[in-house]
Amino acid sequence: MDTILESLNPAQREAVVYQEAPLLILAGAGSGKTRVLTRRISHFIKKGVSPSAIIAVTFTNKAAEEMRKRISSLVSKSSEIGLWIGTFHSVCLRILKSEKVVPDFIIYDDVDQTKLIKECIKKLNFSSKQFQPKAVLEKISRAKDKLLDVDEYSEFCGNFYERKVADIYKEYQTRLEEIKAFDFGDLIMNTVKIFNDFPDILDKYHGKFRHIFVDEYQDTNHAQYELIRLLSAGCESISVVGDPDQSIYKWRGADISNIMNFERDFAGAKTIKLEENYRSTQAILSAANSVIKNNANRKEKDLWTRNLKGANPIYYQAYDEIEEAKFISEQIKNLLINNKTYKDIAIFYRVHALSRLLEDNFRRKSIPYKIIGGVRFYDRKEVKDVLGYLRVISNPDDLINIKRIINLPPRGIGDTTLKKLTKHASERKLSIFSLLDKIDGVSDITSRTKSKIKEFVNIIKKYQTFKGSITKMAKELIAEIKYTDYLHSTDPGTAREREENAFGVVSAIAEYEENTQYPLLRDFLDQVALLSNVDNWDSESNAITLMTIHGAKGLEFPICFMAGMEEDIFPHINSSIETSDLEEERRLCYVGMTRAKEKLYLSSALRRRLHGVWRNTITSRFIDEIPDNLLVKTYKRTSLDKPVFSSQNNSTDNSLRYESLEDDTCAYKVGQRIMHPKWGRGTVVSKTGHGEKTKLTVHFWKENIRKTLLVKYANLRNE
Repeated sequence: MDTILESLNPAQREAVVYQEAPLLILAGAGSGKTRVLTRRISHFIKKGVSPSAIIAVTFTNKAAEEMRKRISSLVSKSSEIGLWIGTFHSVCLRILKSEKVVPDFIIYDDVDQTKLIKECIKKLNFSSKQFQPKAVLEKISRAKDKLLDVDEYSEFCGNFYERKVADIYKEYQTRLEEIKAFDFGDLIMNTVKIFNDFPDILDKYHGKFRHIFVDEYQDTNHAQYELIRLLSAGCESISVVGDPDQSIYKWRGADISNIMNFERDFAGAKTIKLEENYRSTQAILSAANSVIKNNANRKEKDLWTRNLKGANPIYYQAYDEIEEAKFISEQIKNLLINNKTYKDIAIFYRVHALSRLLEDNFRRKSIPYKIIGGVRFYDRKEVKDVLGYLRVISNPDDLINIKRIINLPPRGIGDTTLKKLTKHASERKLSIFSLLDKIDGVSDITSRTKSKIKEFVNIIKKYQTFKGSITKMAKELIAEIKYTDYLHSTDPGTAREREENAFGVVSAIAEYEENTQYPLLRDFLDQVALLSNVDNWDSESNAITLMTIHGAKGLEFPICFMAGMEEDIFPHINSSIETSDLEEERRLCYVGMTRAKEKLYLSSALRRRLHGVWRNTITSRFIDEIPDNLLVKTYKRTSLDKPVFSSQNNSTDNSLRYESLEDDTCAYKVGQRIMHPKWGRGTVVSKTGHGEKTKLTVHFWKENIRKTLLVKYANLRNE
């Protein structure tokens, strides 16, 4: 048998060898989508398709690198020469640099974009409180996802806020053009524009790319969809892989209709379902399936596995968020006793704020942990400082980074001087660096300051013409500006770590040069700008991983905890109006559950402190959507004097022996809000007994008391 087809199940094999076009591979969580996609590409190459006629597009550098490695292991190294594999942004960057229709440019990353937006808001005399830079940047990014330029966006602005955002958008684009920079949205938007404006260029790529492969198609936005549509118009085949049940990025522009309408958009399309899961136990999959089937807007499929059934997921209802964090810590301790390691464990939450108590517990117990979505390596100040110098050396028109580094380390060029210089540059229609190079012609700058400016200009010019490797240049630059002395003088306590971070840039450059045939500083800086949090995730460090569920997409862990399973948290309060938003929240829950390979823990609290005030909560509807026979529901009964564990039936997990929350006949659930004729509104805290003997312990809000009531005589009603 062809090695490419070895160890594939029937559906996977069909997806790999299918020759007609177009093809939608509907790949459930853990069903081997990357394996199928890379083997399909390898199969095409072995059947005689030139690698240079193939383009494969995905969403992260990490995924692109994984695809390339797998293809290299299946076909000879020489057979993959010319194959294009990359993210949407890196592919567009390559096209734009190759065609030279737009002037040469640098890429601004998230931090630089936000700084530039701040300057635009300030220049327009808008309130930074009313127009928060990150929120404005998000609006502009979504406009670019929809291929709306400044004028087109302005046409859709109905209210005051949006009209002002349009003004900021216009100023932002003007400033980007002045400094010859593109943001991420510009990369795709300008590529689509070139294809539409220059048919001969599009024809060139039609002739080049005969076979198109797209990973994670459910996450494409309108701009990415248009890019693929234009490229595929002249190709022989298009194959997309994705899963509508894992479309969770609507908030950043992803449009689930792209994958839902694939058969409509591409006539004659075939759909092959990958439903066999190789990651999770059947117990986890059954619970996840029971949640996602409540969505109406999906393509029907049912994940299954040959793995052992495994233990049912465990739902733990804590009295409050403090008890929830303690429960998670206790279970981690039990897992370690049972031969698990810290790196086997991940904790997911819907919002970052839920990590605080978990972190507090872990610090007290000396449990190592790492937070994904915190400060990235390339976002740390010392790293941005070194990169700032490199960016100005590469592009002296980069105003944002000139402002960052001109007085770093301090050389007596303060904010007042910078304002004067910026004003003079604007009046003379010069770039800031051109003005600095002609500083003798500026009258209102002191001689001493002019001397310092000349020193700065000379440093930049020296390294622009540096003879030697980029690695050597970066090392000598750090030494020349005495950056390590600056670190030790400003904060001796953290200086060593920050110094290591600064020289981490040098290490990154060295690695880049080792793996690149013709290394260029600008290319290195472009690669850095396109990195994401997941690209920097280290799966080998022995620490518990904490992250939002959005960040967990594409990852897997033996043990997963999902905290904060409460209405208004998960599903998020912002999703309560639109059905489409609620369905996205449900898909997010499904994604979180299917990250777990062996054990899954879900938890909530009966009360949680929000904005400093204790609030009673309602258990997430997603918990209620899991049938009782697929979930071990547990709680820790808390009395006013001391907490105790009680049990009526043994859990399937040996580390837990708690009491079930449910019986078969009583309609009231723990966490439910009720109304009592005497004590008013309350929340069901616990439940014991069966049938006519069912008793509820209810926490009544107004009196802040608890009462145990026999349901038969309590005269309760739903609140």
